Amino acid sequence: MITFGGYVPNGLAELVSVQKHIKYLELNGYLKTTIQPFTKFPNTLTKLRIVGCFRIPWSLISELSNLQELSLSLINEIDDEYLIKFLEINGNNLKELSLYKNIALNGSLNLKLGKFCPNLRSLRIVFPNGDIVPLKGIFNSCQQLECIEILRSLFFLEERELLEIVVDFSPKKIYKLSIDLALCNIDPKTTFQWGLRSILERCANRVPCIPLSFIINSSSNLGIRLSKSNIKIIEEYI
Repeated sequence: MITFGGYVPNGLAELVSVQKHIKYLELNGYLKTTIQPFTKFPNTLTKLRIVGCFRIPWSLISELSNLQELSLSLINEIDDEYLIKFLEINGNNLKELSLYKNIALNGSLNLKLGKFCPNLRSLRIVFPNGDIVPLKGIFNSCQQLECIEILRSLFFLEERELLEIVVDFSPKKIYKLSIDLALCNIDPKTTFQWGLRSILERCANRVPCIPLSFIINSSSNLGIRLSKSNIKIIEEYI
């Protein structure tokens, strides 16, 4: 395992490229423009996590045939083409996939996730244009999915429609749903202000009835203000 945070020093890219047995690589920081870019990742990697801003030819990712966990949270954008190529070749091996806001800006990747990654157990995804319809296809194909985190982008996301899709189409094994509102400015007067009873009734009638952990994350100082009626409904179904 190699983990690194902060500014990347000279020689790190070369150090990574010559490794022959490394399984887990985590890069968390920023690569200075004067530093040698990465040219090779060891194909022994089963877990790759990259956070920050790095000069990486993203075609390298498509060559990692043993990767099982991939997490990309980057400031610089990634071309969908390379990720789609990787998923098409190696997506069947992936158990965990975590993508941030600058991935799949046109949403094309979301349409292919289910087809290429049927064995996912954990997924972190953003719907950049607010279109959550592809989520139905992901649920239909990824029957091993247990946890999903959805990042709400700057575009509007209909929370009620999202929950209806989760309740009606998600795999039987799913037990955790997270919605992250950190990427947008939220209005607590309009977010999650509709009645939750019908959603929770349908959730309770799922077979098998596995308890669902529902988490809302927000970096807003205003927070989320549930109505008293919704709080009462939630307490009933807990």
